[in-house]
Formats: sequence, C-alpha cells, structure tokens
Amino acid sequence: MLLKHNCMAWVIGMIAICMNHVLAQTPAEIEDPFVLSINALDARATFYPFADSAAALRNTRSHDQNYLSLNGKWRFHWAENPGVRPVDFFKETFNVDHWAEIDVPSDWQMRGYGIPIYTNVKYPFEKKPPHIQSHFNPVGSYRRVFDLPKDWVGEKVVLHFGAVNSAFFVWVNGKKSGFGKGSKTPREFDISRLLRPGANSLAVEVYRWSDGSYLEDQDMWRLSGIERDVYLYREPSIHLQDLFVKASLDNGYTHGELTIEADFGRKPKKGMVRFNLKDAEGHTVFEERKPVKQSVVLETEIDHVKKWSAEYPHLYTLIITLEGRMERTWYCGRVGFRKVEIKEKQLMVNGKPIFLKGVNRHEHDEEDGHVVTREDMLADIILMKKHNINAVRTSHYPNDPLWYELCDEYGLYVVDEANIESHGMGSWLNHDYSLDKTLGNNPDWKAAHLDRVRRMVERDKNHPSIIIWSLGNEAGSGQNFEDAAQWIKSRDPSRPVQYEQAWLEDYTDIVVPMYPQLEHIREFLSLNDPRPFIMCEYAHAMGNSVGNLADYWNLIESEPQLQGGFIWDWMDQGLLKDTPTGKDYFYGGDFGPEGTPSDEDFCLNGLIFPDRTIKPALKEVKKVYQNIKFRNPVMEEKQISFDVYNFFSFTHTKDLSFRYQVLANGKEVAGGPVTIKNIEPLGQGEMVISRNWQNVPNQEFFLNLEVSLPSAIPGLPGGHLLATEQFQLSAGATSFNPVSKENTELSLQELTDRYRIAGENFTAEFSKTTGELTSYTHGGRVLLKGPLTANFWRNPTSNDRGYNMLKHLGVWKEAVSKRKLTDLKVIEGHHDRIELQTRYQLLDGKASYSNTYSVYGTGEIYAEMSFRKDKSLPELPRLGMRLKMPYEYHNITWYGRGPFENYIDRKSGSYIGLYKSSVKGFGTPYIVPQENGNRAGIRWMQFLTDDGIGLEFRGEQPLEMSAHPYSLEDLDQYPRHRFSLPSKAFVEITVDHKQMGVGGDNSWGYRPHEQYRLLEHKYHYSFMIRPVHAGTGRE
Repeated sequence: MLLKHNCMAWVIGMIAICMNHVLAQTPAEIEDPFVLSINALDARATFYPFADSAAALRNTRSHDQNYLSLNGKWRFHWAENPGVRPVDFFKETFNVDHWAEIDVPSDWQMRGYGIPIYTNVKYPFEKKPPHIQSHFNPVGSYRRVFDLPKDWVGEKVVLHFGAVNSAFFVWVNGKKSGFGKGSKTPREFDISRLLRPGANSLAVEVYRWSDGSYLEDQDMWRLSGIERDVYLYREPSIHLQDLFVKASLDNGYTHGELTIEADFGRKPKKGMVRFNLKDAEGHTVFEERKPVKQSVVLETEIDHVKKWSAEYPHLYTLIITLEGRMERTWYCGRVGFRKVEIKEKQLMVNGKPIFLKGVNRHEHDEEDGHVVTREDMLADIILMKKHNINAVRTSHYPNDPLWYELCDEYGLYVVDEANIESHGMGSWLNHDYSLDKTLGNNPDWKAAHLDRVRRMVERDKNHPSIIIWSLGNEAGSGQNFEDAAQWIKSRDPSRPVQYEQAWLEDYTDIVVPMYPQLEHIREFLSLNDPRPFIMCEYAHAMGNSVGNLADYWNLIESEPQLQGGFIWDWMDQGLLKDTPTGKDYFYGGDFGPEGTPSDEDFCLNGLIFPDRTIKPALKEVKKVYQNIKFRNPVMEEKQISFDVYNFFSFTHTKDLSFRYQVLANGKEVAGGPVTIKNIEPLGQGEMVISRNWQNVPNQEFFLNLEVSLPSAIPGLPGGHLLATEQFQLSAGATSFNPVSKENTELSLQELTDRYRIAGENFTAEFSKTTGELTSYTHGGRVLLKGPLTANFWRNPTSNDRGYNMLKHLGVWKEAVSKRKLTDLKVIEGHHDRIELQTRYQLLDGKASYSNTYSVYGTGEIYAEMSFRKDKSLPELPRLGMRLKMPYEYHNITWYGRGPFENYIDRKSGSYIGLYKSSVKGFGTPYIVPQENGNRAGIRWMQFLTDDGIGLEFRGEQPLEMSAHPYSLEDLDQYPRHRFSLPSKAFVEITVDHKQMGVGGDNSWGYRPHEQYRLLEHKYHYSFMIRPVHAGTGRE
C-alpha cells in the first residue's frame, strides 16, 4: 500500500508537456520566509463555541449545531513536482470525478503516493535556503464538496486546519481564500463571504516542501499531507476571539489566584458574559457576570483550591456563557491551579522541587505515519503512567491539542516544543556549526521563528500540564531565539523557557543539554550556575540499549540541582509493510529508489515497539524512575530495617500500600503487609520487618518489597505496583555435589577421531581435533546438536555499531575459529569421574584459554574455563561457551534474574526468582537483529521437552545465559530485518561468565561504562551440565 506506483500522474504530466502546455511555476510564497500566511486568522487558544450547553460540558463537538466536520474521503491527485500539477483544479468547472479518493486526515505517502523518507540531520532535498528543488517537490491536490447548513447562511464561518504539512493554498468555490505554512499548528480562515447556500466546493493544494521545511528538519519520517482535523465552525454574533486563563497560587501555595482575560475583538456586539467555575463534583466555586466589551479581565481568589500536579491532576471546569438578544453560546475548558517557579537552582511546582522522569515522544503510527488517534494518545499515557514516567517533551513540535487535554486529565508534566529544527544548517558543537550559517541568527528568518513560537504559545497557553516552553531543537543559537524567548516571557511569565542550543546563555531559564556523560554533569555542578539542570535528551534507546540508567539517577538523586531528563525516545518509528510471510516493520532506506536520502535505522530508538509492545528497557526505566526507594538495609537477628526515601513531591507514604515477601531458592516462605510511619513527600523514613522465618543452610534467601496503590487514580488501577526492591538475605550453596549412586561405572573408549565416555544410561564424546564436547546422549535421547565451544564474541547492538565495535574489538569475532589446540589430556585416576583437559592458543599466542571437563558416572559434566590475554589486546565483548540442543528442548525454566532480558548494566529491575519461558519468547525481537535475550545472575537454567526431559546448566558462580532458535553466525550475517532471521531446528544456548553491558549514553560513539566492561586480563569460571529426567526437574 505504501509503494503504489504513480504512473498515472507521470503520464498526465508527460501528456501536458507534449501538448506544449506551459509548465506551472512554483508559487513564490513557497520559497519566501517572509510570507508565513495569507488571510489567516490570528493564533488563539484552543476552544470551541458550543451551541449546546450539555455538549460543552462533555466537550464533544461532533454533533453540535456550530460544527461541521470535513474529515473523510476527498478527491486527490498527486504530482511529482509543481510543474506537472493540475494548476486549475480548484475551478468548479474542473472535473475531478476520475480522481482517486484519500482519507483526511492522512499522510499521502501512507496511502500509496510517493515515498516515506527518513533522515535525522540531512535535508531530504537540495539545501539552498530558502529555495526548494523544482524537479522533485510533490504536490497534493485535494477537492471535496460540502453542504452548508441552512441556518449557517449569512453567518460567520471559519475553516479550520489542525495541521497541514508543509505549506498549502485554499480555495472556496473556486476563489482563493488563504495560504499557510508551519506543519504542526492550526491555520484558520474566515470564509464567510465565499460561501453560498447548499453545495460548496473546497480545494486545497499541499506542497511537500517549502521554505518552512528548512525549519522542520526533525529526526523523523518526512511525510506530507493534511495531518489533523479539518472542520468548519460557525461563530455567533457574540463570540470569544481569544481566551487566556491564568490559574496560579498565592505565595503560600494554598489559595488559587484566577485571572481570566477574554478577548471579544475590536467591535463586539452588546451582550453579557457569565463566568462559572465548577469543581470536579460539579459544585460552583465561583461565578460572575459582566457586560461584553473588547476585552474583559476578571481576577478572583479561590480559597483552599485543589492544586494540579502530575501526581494529583485536580481540574476545575470553566464554563463561559455568552448571552445575546437571540442566542446563547457556551465555551468550556478545564482549569488546573498550579504555580511553576525556579528557586534555589531548582524547578518548583506548587512550591516543591520535582523530578522530571521523562521521555521524548514523536507523534507516530505504524500505519498512518504522523496521524494519531485519541486511542493512540491515551494508550501512550497509560503506558507511561504504568512505568513511572511523569513527563513528556513534545519532540520536536506542538502535538495534537487533544494530547494536552489528556495530559491535563491524567497527569503528565509537558515541555511544549516549538516546531523549529534546522539541524541540516548546523547545530552547536557539531555539523559545521557557525552563527553566520544558522537560521537562528539570520534576520531574514526572524519572522518565521517568532511565528512558530507565537502560534504554539497562543494555542496551548491554557493547559496546566505544560510547565515549560521550549524554543525548538538543534537549530543553533542566535538573535532569533533570544527574541523568541523574550516574547514568551513577556506574554507568559508564568512558565520558564528552555532551549538546548543556548547551553549557558542567559535566555534559557533551565540548562537542558543532550547526552551528557556523568563526568560532564559533575563538571556543570562545579560551575555554580543558578539554574536547574534537566537533560532534554539522554539514554538513547536505540535497539538493545538503556544501560547504566541507574547510575545517572544515583547522581541525580544526590544533587538537588539535577532534576532528571527525557529519554530518547518513546516509540520505534517503524512503518508496517508486507513481508514474504505477513507484515513487519521497515525503516529508513527501505523505501524509494537507490539514492533516496536516508539515515537507516536511526528512527528505531523507542522504549516500545510501534505496536506498543514493551521492550525490556522500559521495565528498567520503571524501576529506576520509581519514587519510593529502599536503601541501607540493616540485618539483625530479629528484624531487618531499611531507609525509605519518598521521592514523590506531593504523595505521602500513608496513601500507599507496602508489602514484603521472603523467598528461599525462589519459593515464598513468608510475606505480608507492612505498616510504616508516614513519610512526607521528599522525605526520608524507616521500614522495619520482623523476622518470622528461619534461614535454612545452603538455601538462598531474598527479601522482595512492593509498594502499590490502594485504590485507583487517573490512568492506574488499584493494586498497581509503583515500586519494588530486592535484597539478598543469605547466599546459597556454591559448591557442586554430583549426585552419588552406587555402582555408577564409567568407561573410556578411544576412537580414531574422538574419545567416548559412557556411564549409566549416557554417553559423551569429545573431539580429538577440537577438544570439544561434540555429542551427548542420555536415556537414548540426543541432547546435543552442536559442540560446546568457547565464545568471546557477541553480535553488535545498535550502540556497539555506533562506536564501531567490529573495528575496535573485532579480533575476538573469529578468534575461536582460528585457535590452535596445544594440549589435550584424558585423566582416569579418579574413582568417580574421568577428566579431559584442553589448552588453546589464540591470536598468535597473545591469548590462551583452557577447559577442564569432569565427567561423572551419573552423566553430570563439570566444565571449567580459564582465560588470559596480553595487555596489547582489546577487551572482550563476552567470555563464555555456547552449544546447540535439538529444538524439542524449547521449554526453559530458570532460577536467576528475570523474567525479562537483562544485562550487567541494565538489571536493577530484574529480580532473582523462578521463571519459565519458551525459546520463542526468551529473546527480544528488535526490529534490526542484534544481541538480545541475555539473562544475568543465573543460578541454574533448564532446557526441557514437553514431557520434562532435558539438561540443566548450574553455575558455581552466577552465569549469564541466552537461548535462540538461530545461531550467532546467523546474526553475524547482519540481516536487515528480524523477519529475515531463520528459525532453525535447534536451540543455541550461551553459558557465559560475563558479557559487557549494552550502554546507552548515546548510540554514535560512547561505550558502556568501564565497570560494565570486561577489562581484566584473566578470568575463570565453571558450571555443571546435568541431565534432567521427567519429574525430577526443579520447580
């Protein structure tokens, strides 16, 4: 559907040329940064003039008498460039009956016209600002007819476009009515004089790119079309032109201070306006009636107001009623009382410092591109709330107005960002940046910058969820941004203004860097800057990522000036498309002919997949972002105590439920609710748990703690887990005790190419050529399908590819395949076992390892590995072994960290416990195949048939393990898509001592932190392989 060929458009264009028609020129407005709109109404707040009071209270305009939706099917024509567009299509005599239909709203690329283009920095067109290439700049021509309601004839009617990408002209009944640029904020036109009774025609001409596209160089899919709602509304004779509701708090943060500024235009008709404020129960808390005039300002105080915050999003309802001689009109909006300040180097809400535990969010749908529904938005909000995310940056443009209404209602802090990014012109610290080049310092582009900022602020100014204005993203610095910041502060001094590219310049109220490392943050703290430090982007979540997040938050929570940040980003921007076996996700470079601009998979940076399936990294985010934390356990004979930190800004612990659970080798032996003394917001207290259980020798005991909601809150049900923790109380046995049976004899047979060791109901074979365990049978079943071999390599993650791991650590990729077996010994002198010892040289003797296998009469095999390398060699990606089992052993049970994928630097939310999975569900299906599915802290893991027969791997120290229905070699073919990975008739199992972390400080150069890398020169580890009989597996 995405790649419908545009043959008809091409043929029509060629016919026009052959008939010597004069090619149409690109309209001058498309390449003039001084022309921002024509005949467009001034930007205003989001509100609607309801003719029905009940509809106003429900805020549902769909059936209101003043509303007419123009969403739906429109006639549509696509042209490759302005020269072959149907110039006269807007004329009523122009027949469009043969045109296809397209959905409005939609992106035309998602309906089969043209190609989606993904780029990060580079413009998808020739860079010659303000000009746009003429040979390829697709134009979409839209036509439809609507019937004007009879009672609208002679009334003022406004045409509303929620968002059109990127520039467009409008005609009504064949007459030009307006023009607009700026893809993410509304344009409205008064079309009253162009309307007629009955049927009316509407024509819209949309250009994929315009000079405005130089300010829309965001890291996202470059799509085009009418992307948000189109509708008409009738304005009554007395109507609001704009409304600014300022709902703040007094200096004691107790009483509400309400200021309403209602603008009725230059020549309002006589009438009365009534302001009515109701609480959540529908009780009137304030009402006042005033005569209508050009501007009505009302100020009042609301005693003991219920304050709005992301934790408690209390809202009031403001109903404005306009009364004329023959009519009444209602405006309705939600009001949240809250106060945003910067004091003592901290961002404050309602007098309390807050942590912004945030994500960046693009508007993205797997099938509809930039068009998202209410259901999409609400699903995002609920997922965020469930995972302790309390803040969103609208990267990098104002979102659909409904998004802010939902954030108001459900409680999310919002950084509202202007639709400005000119990354391709250079940005601070990279990309050939210079103030002489950046558009942010070019006076010819000042009006365009200010227009985008103004339209954002004017539209969104009444939303309590918006606590910060952002001037844009990666667009350089300069006078245009300084002027924009000054304008915001004069128009709305109630919110701070931020801009990442300003760094320490004085026009940003908050220092908001992207991707600083911990040492950079500490350097900032030493500057004694008076502003809060909040990362606008960090923890780049590309592929298998978001390691060391806990380290960032350990620092953040220790320094008051550090108040959090926004992870990049929320959702993988994959597009759904047909595959040979169904549908799956595609990304940059998968669309269009060779040479199509692309930044490949750099759009796949989400904590969730495009269908909102959760990635393991989001579970780690939930743990790190939790607001109740337990630290400093004190283990005593009769009790255990902890320090409890309440990082909520407004929630008391008395309003939460606490519970504990004691596990012995993964099984619960004690548990129940815990009562603690109330801890105030941002306070510290203590929890004490009485010991009502007995530790058992050689059993491992863990204490799990849980904090939950006793009752539902907006977006979360009662019982929802807000916070968890796990502490080890005692260690289990680490020594191996092979199962002892009488008369368990062993035999050794030396064959031409292998040694065969046989015992009770089993045989094990070792290759003389490689020294590896190559065959293992038990009870007549084949349990090995590939040898137990050393492994020092992992397939690179997205972050690994970013720092070119293959270049830096690539010597380990084929080290095992090119090794040299230098010694192989078989030792029979033990009464209960036969030993086989091997020694290998790697990399011309610069590294070596040895394996010792002790085979017991019961079929158990104890495996040891010792490794050493010269200091001249780079660090190891991993150190371990791997083998293959037949696929029938696809049921996995384990005791270790889980249940989801975890790594040495991303495991704080993965607790030691008993878990089960299938091989199919054990890995993580990243859209770009890469290292995945690891589990750390493994005590033991079993691979079983459906009837419970198989093998167990048990570490003498905790192991790291994974399992896949494909091999490392399959991954190392670097398949472009996950659906290209084979599903084979085996399970490849890794049994590792250690694997380096996944990192995540960025995905283009930074490695995992040193403490999560294998930097030693010597390693040793061991594990036991044990056959499992039906009914004897662990539970």
